[in-house]
Amino acid sequence: SGIPAADIGRGRAPAAASAVRRAAPCRPAGPSAERGFDLVVFAPRQGLDAFAPDPAEAAALVRAGIAHLYAGVLEETGFIGPLFAPSAGDGACAGCLELGRTEADPAWRRMIAQLRSGRPGPLPACDTALASTVAGLAALHALMFLDGGVPSSLGARVEISLSDTSIVVRPVPRHPGCECACGLPHGRAPIGHASAPSGDAQVTMMTG
Repeated sequence: SGIPAADIGRGRAPAAASAVRRAAPCRPAGPSAERGFDLVVFAPRQGLDAFAPDPAEAAALVRAGIAHLYAGVLEETGFIGPLFAPSAGDGACAGCLELGRTEADPAWRRMIAQLRSGRPGPLPACDTALASTVAGLAALHALMFLDGGVPSSLGARVEISLSDTSIVVRPVPRHPGCECACGLPHGRAPIGHASAPSGDAQVTMMTG
C-alpha cells in the first residue's frame, strides 16, 4: 500500500518499516533460527553511498553468500543494483563495481575518498517522484529474485534519470580480482534459480 499521508513528516526508515509491517503483519521480526536472510537491500540515505557503495559494508554478506541489492538516489539519478546473487549463478557486488571503475579511472578511489572526507553534512533533498520510482522498482527487482526470476539488476545497474525520464541498464561484470568471484560459477543461470520457500522469504533493508 506504500507510504500513506499519515506518515508525512516521519523519517523514511520508520515509515518504510511500518509499511512492511502493514503489508506482512504476520511475518516474524527477524530471520528464522534455521537460516539467515534470503536478501538484504541496501538503501542508504546519502546519495553518494548509493552511487558508489562501500564494498566493506557488505563484505560479510559476500563471504556468507547472501544475496544483496543496492538502491538509492543521487541528485537527479536513481540507481538499482548491482544485485549480488550466488544462487542465481551470477551477479557482481560493490567490490566488482569499484574495481571496474578503478581500472577505467585510476583516480576513482582518490576522488571518492575526497568526497567522503570531512564532516558529514545534512541529508540532501531528494525528488519525491524519483525516490518513489526507485523504491517501487527496487521492490519489484527484489520480489522477482525471491520468486526465482532474474531481474535486470543481476550483473548490472539500472539508472533512472529525472532530467529526461530515461532508464538505462549498465552491465557490471564480475571482476576476477574481487573476493566475490571465489567459488562462484561463471555464467548466468538461463532459467532463473530456486525461489525462496513459499511464504518463508527473509528480507531486510539497510538504510545507513
